[in-house]
Amino acid sequence: VSRHNLEHYVDVIKTLLEWKRVLRQGGILAMVLPDERYLDTIALDPSHKHVFTPESIERYFTLIDGLELIEISEVIPKWSFLCVAKKVG
Repeated sequence: VSRHNLEHYVDVIKTLLEWKRVLRQGGILAMVLPDERYLDTIALDPSHKHVFTPESIERYFTLIDGLELIEISEVIPKWSFLCVAKKVG
C-alpha cells in the first residue's frame, strides 16, 4: 500500500519496478495518488517530483510487464484517486 507516496520519488518507473519485485506472484499493489486534474499538487507540496492523473498512471503501467492494472477509482473527489494493480506472469 502506498498512500500519497509515489509522487515523491525521482524515478517512477524504477520505484514501480522495485515494488513489483517485492510483491509475491498474485500480490496486490494499491496506491492513492493526488489528482493533478483538479489541483496543482507541486504548488501545494514542492517535495512532489511528479504529478499524476488516472490516465497518466495508466500509461506508466503499459511500460511495466508483470503488473496488471485492475482498478482506478476516485477516493476523495477532486483530490485523490486509487490505483490497484496485481503482479502477474
